[in-house]
Amino acid sequence: KRPTTEAFHEWRKSVKTLFYQSRALELALPSLVVTCRALDDLQEDLGDDHDRDLLQEHLSGLDDPRTAPIVERLVAEKRDRRRRIDENGASIFAPRPRAFHAALTEEWAG
Repeated sequence: KRPTTEAFHEWRKSVKTLFYQSRALELALPSLVVTCRALDDLQEDLGDDHDRDLLQEHLSGLDDPRTAPIVERLVAEKRDRRRRIDENGASIFAPRPRAFHAALTEEWAG
């Protein structure tokens, strides 16, 4: 809801936690294999977003006219990257937590 560098970084931490939890269970719950791949891709995209934001902040603070086109490119790429991140995140987190839990419980019970 807050598309800030800090908010996306915090989201990445949560995605990584869920990724590691899912990965630990995927041997017993094969349905998590696809979820793990998607979570891993999402956390990589979020990490890339964070790295590029830090680079943009650094370059914006320099008094060097050569950095302007680089910053402009980073800003333009950010819009597309964040749209992709939002879409991927929405598809991963589309199931409500109770429905996700119920599906895993049912699979666990076999």
